[in-house]
Amino acid sequence: MRLLQLRVGSGLLDLHPHVSVVQGTSGEDRATLARVVDGLARARAEGEGLLEAHGVMFPLDPDLVAQIDPRQHDLEPVVRPADLPGPVGDVADLAAREVAFRALLDRLALAVEAHTDATAALDEVVAERKRARTRVTRARAAIDAAEPGADAEPLGAPSPDLQEALAALEARRADLEARLDDGAAAAFAAASARWRALQAAPATAADAGGGPDQADAHSPPTGGDGSEDEAATRRLLVVEELLAELAAVDPEPVRAALIVARSRAEQQVPVPEAIALAEAIEALDAGIADAEAAGVPVLTDADRAVSERLERARIAVADAESAARDLALDPADVAALEAAHDALLAALDRAERRFATPRARKQVEAARAAEQAVLDRLGLVSYTDYLMGTSRRHRRPAAEAALQAARAELAAAERAWDEVAARHALVLAHAERLERRRELVAQAYCLLGQDVPDDELGSALRALRAPAPVAPVIVDDLVAALEAAGVDLGTGPHDLDDVVLVAEAWLAEADRAGERSAELTAEREALLAAADPPTPAASAAGDLPGAPAAVADLEAARREATAALEQAEQRHQAHRDALDALAALDAELERARAAAQALAAPGPETGTSAAQRALEDAQATLAEVEERHRALTERCDALAREVEVLEAEGRAAAADLEALQDSLADADPVRADRDQLEWFLMAKVAAQRATSLAGSTPLLVEDPFPGLDDHDVGHLLDQLERLADTVQVILLSGAPGVAAWAEGVGEARAAVVRPQR
Repeated sequence: MRLLQLRVGSGLLDLHPHVSVVQGTSGEDRATLARVVDGLARARAEGEGLLEAHGVMFPLDPDLVAQIDPRQHDLEPVVRPADLPGPVGDVADLAAREVAFRALLDRLALAVEAHTDATAALDEVVAERKRARTRVTRARAAIDAAEPGADAEPLGAPSPDLQEALAALEARRADLEARLDDGAAAAFAAASARWRALQAAPATAADAGGGPDQADAHSPPTGGDGSEDEAATRRLLVVEELLAELAAVDPEPVRAALIVARSRAEQQVPVPEAIALAEAIEALDAGIADAEAAGVPVLTDADRAVSERLERARIAVADAESAARDLALDPADVAALEAAHDALLAALDRAERRFATPRARKQVEAARAAEQAVLDRLGLVSYTDYLMGTSRRHRRPAAEAALQAARAELAAAERAWDEVAARHALVLAHAERLERRRELVAQAYCLLGQDVPDDELGSALRALRAPAPVAPVIVDDLVAALEAAGVDLGTGPHDLDDVVLVAEAWLAEADRAGERSAELTAEREALLAAADPPTPAASAAGDLPGAPAAVADLEAARREATAALEQAEQRHQAHRDALDALAALDAELERARAAAQALAAPGPETGTSAAQRALEDAQATLAEVEERHRALTERCDALAREVEVLEAEGRAAAADLEALQDSLADADPVRADRDQLEWFLMAKVAAQRATSLAGSTPLLVEDPFPGLDDHDVGHLLDQLERLADTVQVILLSGAPGVAAWAEGVGEARAAVVRPQR
């Protein structure tokens, strides 16, 4: 399928069926042409134009193009400089990256300028906010210092809302007073004294006095500062709780699950993708070696001559057939036959009318008989025999001989072209193998993370190892162990690396639990030692009979005293909280009462109406400035983040540019890769062959081969032109050398195309 015409913004493009060099177009025209060519490869029509497929012309219509039914949907029929392999493509890629980098620098400069302007505006607003706050402070001071004067205006009695608020405050105060517990302090002191006495008592104190109650009798009075005893008691409670928590910590289940997860994650296995790549590359290498051993044909100018011979033979056959159909008849006989046939057509027209008469039908019969008489006299079977020139009686021998010779030449030209087409097929198949190998090698380099010599590529891919996949049950076991230890990891799914990090951090803390437990035990012993010592009699009772039972009773009494102490502490804390809340509520109630009194009777507290209005104006101004300050602060933060992101992108882009420039510093972008470019283009042509029911689709090459000299460009374009009988080639280039090449090839094979209005 070939694109013969396309309407673009600059005018109409009349494209050559083989090779077109398109010049004089705008960027929009180029984009349009690229979209149309790309769409044809996917059975999608865009724009207005004319197509040809298998000798049939049809418009660029979506419904018609949709019938093409493409066999491949991943074709890339548009080749840009950055798509080219080797240094040539790298040079184009470098140019594109430099343009993008300059655009990024422009964006960064604009963002920095905007951030600077926003920061300056924010500084002004900060100063304005300071002035507004000063105005508010001064207005309030003026109201507080105002003396009653002529402009003092009574504000009236308190409003119902204020009265309701006062009543609510009074009710809250009564509720808080009811919550006060005057005996909480005494209860806490008693529980604390009993708990400390039991903690300090020896294990056999029960034998000395008959039970745990006797331990209290031997405990000395608290004495001293009660607040210090209270703080020591609370700290001892905390230490006891922490020791209990540390004793409950068991790191072994987590440690065991982590060992299993680590051992599985550390296992290295071959990479299936790498092995598949190695096998695919080796298979391609075998095919390439076989093709090269058999000899890959070379495209030459002789192929173009064969194509031109075929085209001439087809034209000659058409001309010979037309000449052979011209019968050797006398002009007078031809005029008589034409007149008889015209009379027959007129009679038929009259006879086929709605109100035809029998006479009209008789006229038809008479006209047909007259025409047949002329045909019989000339030796013709029918008028169609005359038109088609199929009567052998009137054929000219010379025309017949010329027709036979033309047909023989066409058959010979077709046989010669079949040989050329077979060579082209071999060349294109070899190009497809080479391009596929280049793509697979690029994938292998990405997988390996480095370039590897060709003879070591297969072994390197097979030797590549990656961590073995971890079964979900291993991750679940580690998560379950952590959650059993009190670590909440939330809902799954969980990533193994994340869970391992959490487990390692938790185990690091758990390993310090022994040290922490020793520290807390020492602190507990110090707190107990600070309590009053037991009596000598009780100390001496350690060797008395019945000590084991006394120990059990003492431990039970200690637990009971601990629970009682906790309850007393909670009761005491509630009493203190109620006192704090009551004090705050009294202050709030006092302010509310003062406000109600001020409303009932104007005086120095109400201020003047002018001062009040000044305060309201100052507050309104301050509110407006605060809103502007908030908006500018958010804008400055957003711009700062944008600048930070752009700077990071700029640093990364600069590093990429520098690396690409270094790689191209010593490279020869012209001759070193001409063969690689040649096979790449042939592979592109091969991909476009027979892609749909309509055959091939066009190949578009934008700005072909930047950096190459005219000789190499001409060689590559010659190769494309020799394959243009298979795939239409469209070149988008304003280079004089490309246009000169097209003119040198001749208008039968290529043309320079410009938009025509």
